[in-house]
Amino acid sequence: CMEATPSLACANKCVFCWRHHTNPVGKSWRWKLDDPLQIVDAAIDQHMKMIKQMKGVP
Repeated sequence: CMEATPSLACANKCVFCWRHHTNPVGKSWRWKLDDPLQIVDAAIDQHMKMIKQMKGVP
């Protein structure tokens, strides 16, 4: 599953996915790029925040 990837393109069309499922195809990249380290750090931070909310839930 590519649920945690910042990639916009994916052909799986999972029902729980945040993508628009229009499978955009472009010949050039026109979007602003995020720093890869910032993406990883934020993903880990947010993951930890989510699992801490489950503390004590069996």
